Amino acid sequence: AHTTALEAFILSVFRFHTQRLNLKVQQGAGAEVWSQRLDVGAGDFIPWHRDKCEASHKSCPDAPLRHPTVSTVTYLTDSSVPTVVFGENNALVVFGRKGQHLAF
Repeated sequence: AHTTALEAFILSVFRFHTQRLNLKVQQGAGAEVWSQRLDVGAGDFIPWHRDKCEASHKSCPDAPLRHPTVSTVTYLTDSSVPTVVFGENNALVVFGRKGQHLAF
């Protein structure tokens, strides 16, 4: 059971997307969560990365990457630096605003 408002929010996001996409949630399924606090004026940034299952990658780095079914970004403040999502043949560039939720 969740114990904080943040954990309750994370669970509600997980349930929203699994229900929206009609996904069968297997036992042990869950979400990986990380947060960032950046001072863009001081040059802080998040380096380019791929969303992947960190636990399986660390335990077996030579195995194919396991990517999440759904990735999300929730903006708690306005962002002057974009989130860039690359697809097979396109890219999405989002300058997040407070309260915006991006799913891909």
